[in-house]
Amino acid sequence: MGSGTERIRELIEDDYLNTLADTGRTPPYVRCFRIMAAVLGGKGYGQTDYLWSCLAFHEFFQKHVGTGPGDGRRLTDALRCESQQALFETLECLAPDIVIVWGKELWQRDLPQKGRE
Repeated sequence: MGSGTERIRELIEDDYLNTLADTGRTPPYVRCFRIMAAVLGGKGYGQTDYLWSCLAFHEFFQKHVGTGPGDGRRLTDALRCESQQALFETLECLAPDIVIVWGKELWQRDLPQKGRE
């Protein structure tokens, strides 16, 4: 397993896409990505796996904030600032037409409110 910053790439490429190509199935722990592709592609589960060749997935927090859902003990103002800067650099570089944010708390608490819709 690679560093935390490379783990999402490994999940998408190795655990999801390569396993899918080899077996025709995906492991349970990566189904959220396949479901997201189905929602974005609008063609149903398993019909839009090709979307990952034209999507970018960005993990907002650049370090682990805790040990599980609801555990934010390592979440600091410095980490929020660092993560916001990384997001802005990614958005500037990729210039996407659409940005999808997973997480109500992230949307309300950690992302700047100005200029978003």
